[in-house]
Amino acid sequence: MKMLPYLLLCVLPFYLLPPFGGSTGFFIIALLLIMPLCCFLGGFLYTAGHPFCWYFPVLVGAFMLPTIWIFYNESAWIYVPAFAAVNLLGCLFGLLFRRGKDR
Repeated sequence: MKMLPYLLLCVLPFYLLPPFGGSTGFFIIALLLIMPLCCFLGGFLYTAGHPFCWYFPVLVGAFMLPTIWIFYNESAWIYVPAFAAVNLLGCLFGLLFRRGKDR
């Protein structure tokens, strides 16, 4: 339950940004900049204050999966592992930050 706000930070852009995208440029900015940034920040902020949770990046990828068929097409499947990896990277940086803060 403590993970929910951080998970929402990662997942809400997956579902809220595409309906507002009227142009291809917006989708490119959202997929390559905004969504990965939210995934990284969500992982970083969660792990900076909580223990590392291996399934947090898995959940991020799992929540991205339905958007492939809702908003995009099959060529967007590569974003599922990419966003999970970006979230994992954020988690690792958050873990390093927390360990450095504890010293």
